[in-house]
Amino acid sequence: MVNRMGSFVKTKECPSSERLVAVQSGEVVEELDRIERHLEVCEFCSAEVDFYERFPPVVEQVEAGPIPEPLRQLAEALLRERVDLRPLYKLATH
Repeated sequence: MVNRMGSFVKTKECPSSERLVAVQSGEVVEELDRIERHLEVCEFCSAEVDFYERFPPVVEQVEAGPIPEPLRQLAEALLRERVDLRPLYKLATH
């Protein structure tokens, strides 16, 4: 396979890893032709698809726990553009 897209790296022209997995699993079919053409010229993405065939990604649901109070206060301060780092210091010392 000839890599016409440069060195062995993922580029902006490459589909995302999530998109490759979605196409590979049959979740997305509308892009199949375009991605197959891409795989013919991109050694990196071809290797990524081979990797996912051998080691399918495991999607695991993780339930979020409560946000520690100092972290919540920091997030609220940042969202209000009032950057008070005291909550961060409290969190780091616990």
